Amino acid sequence: AHNLSFDQHIIGAELIRCGMKSILFEKPAMCTMKAGTNYFTSPGLVDSSGRTLEKLHGKLFSTPFLEMHDTAADVRTCAKCLFELQLLVIIAA
Repeated sequence: AHNLSFDQHIIGAELIRCGMKSILFEKPAMCTMKAGTNYFTSPGLVDSSGRTLEKLHGKLFSTPFLEMHDTAADVRTCAKCLFELQLLVIIAA
């Protein structure tokens, strides 16, 4: 996920509202926002508000991310960024 802690809390809250136990924090997970933090060396990209999926994609691929806020596109783009970060050995595979 990109900004995993946000997603874990939102999904976890919904699970609790549905009477289900949240096990999200017990599972292995990868956050592309945190993993790509060292890759963000440009001014204005250091704080978490500047480390958006769109900016990570633009920095990795030098192309704009045009399908913002479409769930399926976000998932595909996050995966694409994760694999690129692995290829660049910014994160371990």
